[in-house]
This record gives sequence, C-alpha cells and structure tokens, in this order.
Amino acid sequence: MVLAYFTQEEWRKLRRHAADAHNLDDTYEAWRASIDRLATKLQAGDSQVVKYYVDVQELIEWCEEQGLPLDTRARSRFVAERAGDNQS
Repeated sequence: MVLAYFTQEEWRKLRRHAADAHNLDDTYEAWRASIDRLATKLQAGDSQVVKYYVDVQELIEWCEEQGLPLDTRARSRFVAERAGDNQS
C-alpha cells in the first residue's frame, strides 16, 4: 500500500492549494499522527507500506494536465502513478 506523505513545508502548500482543504487536518502534526496510525494499522494487518513523499508543485502541475481538482481522489491517483513509475 502506497501512502502519500508530506514534509511540513509541503503540507502547508497542500493546505493552500487543495480543493478539499476543509477536509484536511488543521495542522501538520495532527495529519502526521493520523497517517502514522494508519501506516501502523496497515502494517499490523500484514500490508507492506510504502511512503511516497509528495512534491506539491508537481502534484499541482499534474492535476492541471489531467484537468482534475486537487482533491483526495487526485492525490491518490497521482501517488499511485508516481510510486508505480519509481518501482519500474
């Protein structure tokens, strides 16, 4: 399972540009705690977790090229495609 991870700086960029920013955690720390809990839960269930660190500018450009809003669905698709490219 590939999970999108963000540095604190990239998280701030994401919050500024995301179409669904209202659905994101209010702080980087809250988001990081949530994603880390999810990763731990997945690993406990025998899933291999791959952390993909997102460059938000690349994500913005990709969304524009695809004609997609920068939302959860687009972020998931972007990470799945990029992580797959990096494993080839």
